[in-house]
Amino acid sequence: MSRREKLIGLLASNSQISWSDFTSLMNLLGFELLKNNGSRRCFVHKEMKIKFFAHEPHPQNILKRYQQKEALNFLKENKIV
Repeated sequence: MSRREKLIGLLASNSQISWSDFTSLMNLLGFELLKNNGSRRCFVHKEMKIKFFAHEPHPQNILKRYQQKEALNFLKENKIV
């Protein structure tokens, strides 16, 4: 199983996923991370020119479950996973 598949499985499960693992997954899927003001982050797909916005969690480094669901739904709707 590749790192990409493991991270997708982690995102889809009830397990916790760290911000660094999430950004690694988005990078593996073709997204580039752009930093905005505050904790809001924008992931832009290099070829498809679509955007996904997320708030970088703080002070903990773990995504909330609703963030995982939003990201997974976005990736499925755009046929990336």
